[in-house]
Amino acid sequence: MTSSNDSAKRILLDKIMNGSVPLREIENGRLLNLLAIAIKQGAPAHSGRRIEPPTYGFDSSEAFLATAIQFLPPSDRWALAILISELMAYVWRKTRGEGPASDWNSVFAHLGTMPIVIPHPEIQDRLGVMADRIVCETGYAPLLLELKSDLEERVYSIYRLDCEEIELVEREFYET
Repeated sequence: MTSSNDSAKRILLDKIMNGSVPLREIENGRLLNLLAIAIKQGAPAHSGRRIEPPTYGFDSSEAFLATAIQFLPPSDRWALAILISELMAYVWRKTRGEGPASDWNSVFAHLGTMPIVIPHPEIQDRLGVMADRIVCETGYAPLLLELKSDLEERVYSIYRLDCEEIELVEREFYET
């Protein structure tokens, strides 16, 4: 069973990587550079914190969003919604391995390899609005959970994952 599960995980990772563009290649790295500024300027002291999706070293994905949104124009905020997804956490762990990053350079180098599917502009707008709403609704847990759940579904749809693939991602995300 483990062998077939490992095989399914490899196939899934290949599907995600082959159907996307590394973050560092989007607009010649402009988006990655803006995210690097946001993380460096806004992140709390990391002293042993894990710098990985979905929190990127912040206390929560909402805290990361609240900081990063200040550095990105509305037209780029769709990428934040993808980067805080369970799917990106899964990819990060599968491609980088366990353990905290040793330095900022290795964090940003790996962040640049994250596989991003660039959705249709209408979908980009919706994802950007969702990211904004998540930041605004941090005080009301039921709505926040609903927004995050909707965001996860949209990201899975953008990456064209089927039910079995989603189950693999979620099982791993919630076991960690």
